[in-house]
Amino acid sequence: MKEFLEEIKQGLKGNDHVKFLNILEKYNYPEGAILPFQVVENAFDYNRGNWAFDLLNRYSIDTLNDKDEPIIAAAARYGNKVTFEKLIALGADINAMTRVKNSAVGRALAFENYKGVRALLELGFNMKSYSGGNALRSAAWKGHMEMVRLFVEHGANVNFNEADQVFPYCTTPVQMAASGNHFEIVKYLIAQGADVTIRDKYGGRAFLEAKQQKNVEMMAYIKQLEPPIWHEADKRAAELKKMGMPSDIIKWLGMDNRRIDLAEECPAAYIEFETIFDVKPIEWQGRVFLDFTKDVEGYGATGFIVWIPDQKCLGSLDVEHDELFAFEGVKWSKFIKKLPIVVTHLLEGMPIDEIYK
Repeated sequence: MKEFLEEIKQGLKGNDHVKFLNILEKYNYPEGAILPFQVVENAFDYNRGNWAFDLLNRYSIDTLNDKDEPIIAAAARYGNKVTFEKLIALGADINAMTRVKNSAVGRALAFENYKGVRALLELGFNMKSYSGGNALRSAAWKGHMEMVRLFVEHGANVNFNEADQVFPYCTTPVQMAASGNHFEIVKYLIAQGADVTIRDKYGGRAFLEAKQQKNVEMMAYIKQLEPPIWHEADKRAAELKKMGMPSDIIKWLGMDNRRIDLAEECPAAYIEFETIFDVKPIEWQGRVFLDFTKDVEGYGATGFIVWIPDQKCLGSLDVEHDELFAFEGVKWSKFIKKLPIVVTHLLEGMPIDEIYK
C-alpha cells in the first residue's frame, strides 16, 4: 500500500491523468473496483478536483468517513458546492472531524477557501457544534470579520472555550480576537453575548490580551465589563512580582483562600493559604520573606510556607525555633503535589532534605 500511494502522489504531482490511471491499472484497480480512500484524498490535496470526481464516478471508495482523515475535510481545502454535494450524496459526513479535531469548515477557513466555507454552511454544516465554535475562534484570531459574522449568524457559540492543538489553553473567541488586536471583532462578539470574564486554564483573559497589545482603547472597553476587583488584583499581582514572587504562585493563590485538606496521618487536618491581597513580607535576620500561609490547623501559621526572594526559592521559617528551611530548586508545581508530606515533616521535626530527591 505504501509503495502504491507513493506512486499515486507522484502521478498527481506530475499532472498526467493518463499516467495516473495507468498506476491504478498497474496495481490491479480496474474501473468498478473498491479504491482506498487515500487515493481520492490525495487527489483533493493536490487540487485535482476533476480527477477526484472521475474516481468517485468510476470506482467505489472503501470509506468516505475515515475516523482520522474523512474525505470531506480533504475536499474542503479547494472544494466548492458541487464537490461537497457529490460527496454528501455518496455518504460523506459533512460534520466529520480529523484525528486532530479539524473539520471541513476549519480546513476551508485555514486555506482561505471562503466560497467553500459558505457552501458548507448552505449544505447544513452544524456551526453549533464543537467544530463551529472552533472555527469561530480561529476566524476571530485571524481577524476575518466576515467569517466571524457568518459563523455567529449560523449559531456558533461565542463563548466556546474547549481545547485543540492550536488553542490548547481553552481560550475564547473574544480572547483570541483581542490577542490578534482585532478591536472591531472584540466589540462585535461582545455585542453578540461574548463573556469577557471567562479565563483560560492559565488565567488569561481578553483584557490581558489587549494589554499585551498595548491597545489602550480596547483595554478601556473591556475593563468596564469586568469586576473592578480584578483590576485591583492585577495591580497587586504586579506588586508581588516586583517583590520577587513567581507568576505561577501568584496565579495559584488568586483572590480566594485556598484550603488543602491533609491526610489523616498528618498532625494537621488542613493548611490554608492567603489570597494575593494578604501576602505579607516578614523580616528575619535582616532578610525579607513573602509569607502566604493563612492557617495550619492547630499550629502557628506565620512563616510556615514562604517565598525567599534573595534565594529565589520556597521555604519554611520556624519562628519559634528561629530556623529557616529552604527548598532550593523545587518548582511550585512539584512542591504543591508533595505538600502533605512537607507539612508532616515540618510539624514533626523530620528531615526534609530527601523529599524532593
